[in-house]
Amino acid sequence: VKLAFGYRLFRGWAISPEMATLGLTLNGLATQASKLLLPAVAVVFLTISGTLASSGFVLAILIALPVALASLVSIWVLRSEDFARRVGAFTTRATERVMRRINRPEPDDLTPRLMDFRESAKGLLFARWLPTILSQLLARTMGYILLLVSLRAVGVPADVLPPEIVLAVYAAVMTITLLPI
Repeated sequence: VKLAFGYRLFRGWAISPEMATLGLTLNGLATQASKLLLPAVAVVFLTISGTLASSGFVLAILIALPVALASLVSIWVLRSEDFARRVGAFTTRATERVMRRINRPEPDDLTPRLMDFRESAKGLLFARWLPTILSQLLARTMGYILLLVSLRAVGVPADVLPPEIVLAVYAAVMTITLLPI
């Protein structure tokens, strides 16, 4: 429903179908990345508050590392055509192996699709990376604040459920929402 509404809204603003689809795709990727980073943020706050040992910072880095690596690869794909072609070839080989193991048809070469996406996304991402990050930060922060205020409004005191524990639970739930059901 969200995607259909967003697409219809973009089309109503005379945004081309290609740009509307690209914008919704990039927003979805940013949303997933922000949800995957929430556990790292929660671990940092739990460590600062003393709920976790100081080794919690190492855990936060380990949690954030896959998202950081994926972000770096994405940036390199946008900046370097040669790197993008290598990523496309690697992705094709990896996908072929997986598809063979599960007895499914192998996909065509994914490199041309990645190159098309790269060309479409490059301008939009470079122009709008800061608003994208800020909107995701605002969305996750507001969700947490609403949860915390709701808990306090129904009488759950901070000594029973401290803010950092609420953040940890919120982060876990946001990560779980990434699983397809």
